[in-house]
Amino acid sequence: MDNLNDLIKISGLKKHKIAIHIGVADSTLTRYINNQTYPNINKLKKIADILNVKIEDIKFNDELEEQ
Repeated sequence: MDNLNDLIKISGLKKHKIAIHIGVADSTLTRYINNQTYPNINKLKKIADILNVKIEDIKFNDELEEQ
């Protein structure tokens, strides 16, 4: 399982395109990546959709540290 930033890099998509797809500002996506805030379930579904992963595959840094 990868963190959000890794999944974005793997996808090859630009962060701006992802932000537009999920309906947030670039700065909001950056806050998701940096664990300053977290997406609600609807945004999380959209993120998973554009990255072509399952919601369960998206991990945030604080979840990775607990493992």
